[in-house]
Amino acid sequence: MTPRVGIVILHHGDAAQTVACLESVAALEYPRVHVVVVDNGGHAAALRAAVADHGSAEIVPLSENLGYCIGNNLGMRRALERGASLVWLLNNDTRVPPHAVDRLVDAAGRRPGAGLFSPLIAYLAEPERIQFCGVRLDRRERRIVAAGTPEEAAAWERERPAEVCLYGTALLVRAEVVERIGGLDPRFFAYWEDLDYSARAAAAGFASAVVPDVRVLHDTPLHRGGERIESPSYYYYMTRNEYLFWTRDMARPARAAYARSYLTRVLRDARGYASEAGEACGRAAVRGALHALAGRTGPAAGGPGRLDRWLLRHAEAVADLLSAAPAPVAAGAWRRLREGAGRRTA
Repeated sequence: MTPRVGIVILHHGDAAQTVACLESVAALEYPRVHVVVVDNGGHAAALRAAVADHGSAEIVPLSENLGYCIGNNLGMRRALERGASLVWLLNNDTRVPPHAVDRLVDAAGRRPGAGLFSPLIAYLAEPERIQFCGVRLDRRERRIVAAGTPEEAAAWERERPAEVCLYGTALLVRAEVVERIGGLDPRFFAYWEDLDYSARAAAAGFASAVVPDVRVLHDTPLHRGGERIESPSYYYYMTRNEYLFWTRDMARPARAAYARSYLTRVLRDARGYASEAGEACGRAAVRGALHALAGRTGPAAGGPGRLDRWLLRHAEAVADLLSAAPAPVAAGAWRRLREGAGRRTA
């Protein structure tokens, strides 16, 4: 029997993007799909009018922005209630080819040991340029390594499957994965939750696989030089959630050592962010690190504060102090910054 596929699209404000995505979904050749659009932030009336002429999408209204994780979790739950055996989480700024679901479902049938699948992701503005073709976790160095080619990703899947992770841009999930490990972790709110989900799935025995004969286009803005344009919130969540991801199962002594190297690196990187993307982005990264050290999760609380401004201004000097100081001195500095994060960045 042909599996039923639930397609979950998370909408937040930009109706034109969601409609463009739905137009591509309406052209899918696969016969058994049910589309769920989660309105993440109280735009249901406008959204219904916008999607009225683009298929029979079911709208799940939310009164406020609950984040990428909770929004998609609610959409997955609805799709499973409608009988889906596979759920495709699809960013609303993507465009999918007509054959996409057929080939993803075929790959799922050929890979019974895999629980998560992703197509290649390319830039809408440059369709030949690959944004994602697979990544793996380097747990020793605590870094994410991107595959240079689909062939490299395929080699990782054969040789080190527990390290392979997928992005959530167009993530196909088996119902069994959701039943076994639940949904996306809402502590992340947005960013890194897809890597966390891949790692949790792998720990439960479900491999991740890239499907190279499907290419989904992602409408990500680019600078003239070809680099991605990002907002301060991106730098905040990416920085904060990196710490949450790597330390969630880390013993306390190892966490203290990692915190020192993490903050040192973030301070140095933040100067580059400020130079390349604006001071607000550099400060957002510093604030994200401070909130990470303070144990904050979920939606960002508060805006820019005096501490992140001061740290960005003196980032190199503080980073040098943290990297060169004896461990007890560095630990004390880290503790004071952590306490300051709770008082002065809210």
